Amino acid sequence: LQVDKNLPIRGIIYNSRSEAREAFPYQSQTTTENQIFQGFAFPERGVFVGLGMQTSLLVHESAHLLFEKATSAPGVAVSAWLNEGFASYVEPGSQDGVNLEPRNIDRMPLNNMDTVPGRSSDIRYFYSKAQSVVGYLLETYGEDRFRSFLGELNDRTGEDEALKTTYGFDLEGLDRRWSSTPGQQGQDDPEEPQGSPFPFTYLSSVVIGVLALLVAGLAISGYVTRRLN
Repeated sequence: LQVDKNLPIRGIIYNSRSEAREAFPYQSQTTTENQIFQGFAFPERGVFVGLGMQTSLLVHESAHLLFEKATSAPGVAVSAWLNEGFASYVEPGSQDGVNLEPRNIDRMPLNNMDTVPGRSSDIRYFYSKAQSVVGYLLETYGEDRFRSFLGELNDRTGEDEALKTTYGFDLEGLDRRWSSTPGQQGQDDPEEPQGSPFPFTYLSSVVIGVLALLVAGLAISGYVTRRLN
């Protein structure tokens, strides 16, 4: 990004979710119950809040603050796919993580990714695709052109125009080019990779299966006991 890295980055880290609950901005009941987000950046205040000391969390939220410095001109609007995609891509190990294959434009076009969605399953796919698209731009066309793209945005050029000026295609064209580039692993809805944008707290299918067997066993045991009585 070529911003001043000597400026301090401030983060407030909480030890438990109960401590962080009041500091985290409310998104939705679903995301709160499923404990989707582990951190939030507040660029206007130059600070982020997070849960725990995971390296991926610290880098991701710090990247948001640095990204804001690179696109800080008044009136600049940066879509969530670009902001979140960049912060996710620069996490340690993320380049070996998400690759969606087949890459599905219809499920979530870039034109609809200006904000983070509300449903847990959509959020997961959103971050995976955003990271993959930003990775495609950086790895295919290089860092210099990516910085030029951000420079165009910082001059208050719209996203489509900034892409056309820098890369020669608009947002739909980027979606088509990204989708036609084969990924290295994964599927349409991949498992959570290492270096993901934020840690999810999902019960695995194995745990769910064990719980189901346990419940069934208790029900059968109760039935047999009642019959014997």
